[in-house]
Amino acid sequence: MSDESIIIKCEIWKNIRQQFIAVWFDDGSHDYCLGVYYPDELSFTESEFVGLSRKEARELIEKRDKEYLRS
Repeated sequence: MSDESIIIKCEIWKNIRQQFIAVWFDDGSHDYCLGVYYPDELSFTESEFVGLSRKEARELIEKRDKEYLRS
């Protein structure tokens, strides 16, 4: 499991209050909780993560979170 592995599949799992980002990588590894967010604060689509590395995906989540907090 490397930060450079590329995401080939993403699913956003919805809970009562939170949504969880689960991803699968091209090296066969997976991360069932790459990120957690509240849908009334942030919004993501599964296709936004496909093709990104683990590092890029985490940076995307962090960027959106910071943008929300600054708004």
